[in-house]
Amino acid sequence: MTLRNKYLLNLLAGCIYALYMAACANPIAPEGGAKDTTPPRVDSLRSSVSGRKNFTKEPVVFRFDEWVVLDNIGQQLLVSPPTVYAPKVVIKGKTVHFTFDNREVLKENTTYSISLGEAVKDLTEGNVAKDVRFVFSTGNQIDSASLFSTIKQSLTKESVKGAVAMLYEAAENDSVIIKRKPDYFARGGETGTFTIENIRPGRYKVFALKDDNLNYLYDLDSEMIGFADSVLVIDKNEHKTITAMEVSKEAKPPRISDKRADRYGLVQCTFNGNPKLVKTEIVTSGQEYIAETDKDTLKIWYKPEPDTDWEVHFDNGVTKDTVRVKPKSAKEDKRRKTLLLLNQKAYFNKRIVETEPFRIDLTNPVSYFDTSRIMLMADSLPFKSGKYLELRKDKPRAIFVNAPWEEGVHYKMTMLPGSVTDMYGNKNDTIRADWRVLTGKDLGNISLNIDNLDAEKAYIVQLLNAGGEVLEEFNVQNERKWEKLILNKQPGKYEVVIIVDLNRNGIWDPVRLFPRRQAEPIFRKKPDALRANWELNVTISL
Repeated sequence: MTLRNKYLLNLLAGCIYALYMAACANPIAPEGGAKDTTPPRVDSLRSSVSGRKNFTKEPVVFRFDEWVVLDNIGQQLLVSPPTVYAPKVVIKGKTVHFTFDNREVLKENTTYSISLGEAVKDLTEGNVAKDVRFVFSTGNQIDSASLFSTIKQSLTKESVKGAVAMLYEAAENDSVIIKRKPDYFARGGETGTFTIENIRPGRYKVFALKDDNLNYLYDLDSEMIGFADSVLVIDKNEHKTITAMEVSKEAKPPRISDKRADRYGLVQCTFNGNPKLVKTEIVTSGQEYIAETDKDTLKIWYKPEPDTDWEVHFDNGVTKDTVRVKPKSAKEDKRRKTLLLLNQKAYFNKRIVETEPFRIDLTNPVSYFDTSRIMLMADSLPFKSGKYLELRKDKPRAIFVNAPWEEGVHYKMTMLPGSVTDMYGNKNDTIRADWRVLTGKDLGNISLNIDNLDAEKAYIVQLLNAGGEVLEEFNVQNERKWEKLILNKQPGKYEVVIIVDLNRNGIWDPVRLFPRRQAEPIFRKKPDALRANWELNVTISL
């Protein structure tokens, strides 16, 4: 063998060996066997020792007993008190390295905690490492007091996942939550529960925040805010629990948060509150329009004149705003040519109560209908009543079929093409619907009994269906005990909501930070399901 061939042979062998060693160095999930359900564990002997005193800005090392990966570390990492500059977190095999920014200045005589949340997972199965924390003090003692509670929505009473509990020195003004990050904080888990640990003894203001942009500041209208009624006093080594904190969007004067003119003849103005609380003035140049309020959106349907802009003025009592609109060309939007039935399947074999109308929802506001092209049958016989179709200003895209219905009768309606005309001159295709009127045996009654009321306060009592729609609403004043029998409701799940209307304005008012005011109290109860031919007794004691 020549020297050249020996060289090439040795070179090839070296390459094969290098590839083999590289393969061995890379973690590969084992094949077969039982599924790994064990989360990674911190190797305490090879990790930075938690509980350090007189700590400086040295790197913190978390060594695990298996190969790990980081998932969403930007949101999962918690440093309390928060740092000014974002720390650096990198992973190398089985080790996670945490490093403070060089510009960071740690507070003197302060206990810090570093939590990796649920960011650390094993490589093979994604099992999450729990309670990965590092605690240290820049002074000569570790603070050990803690605070436990839960964060819920004021309106629904449901837990708020991922909301942040925040502590500030009590001497600070409430505006501190807008200006700077908290002195201590913790993020709630799946059930909204949180624990703030390693708190220095003192007096604190407690806030709860649904921090949408994760910057630990209350700076977005979309964010929900809440606060404890009183200053929290925490003693040394105390483990304190407070009642659940409630958050809601602030009761600010509604302002326009978005405006769209993305289709012919329609402008949509979305508010960060109830648009019904805003005074609206529509300035036109002879345009025909219809205004409709749909939840948090004001919809304005209009017939634009060619090359004519128009505007809407809004006044919420504090500020004024103006929206100027350039009409979208009819040639640019083919949707204007359609008048469609919404959710066709919802109009077949429907069940209604004798006292309620049958409702047909369409895509565009209705101008008029031709009754000669609309046929209504009652058990295969022509319905004899003359005027049974109705248009309502508050629901311009709906047709209400209202008549003295008879129990147990099967009704069928056919609306032939061209029987309905919208405000743009579009006409419908064939619309069919049928429904049965339930008999008394098909329905149930709900008896509400509410006691222990404060006669000096006003209340709003609501009955909601399973979908959260308000079916009945009652204003109760000057009562210590209130009773109401609600007749002829379809079997199913219901919910009773009681609002303490403190300012007697007829609506529920959420939290206000300035002036400091809690959301109006709400009580909710979901009774047993209502059965047919039954009276459900619901007793609530406030």
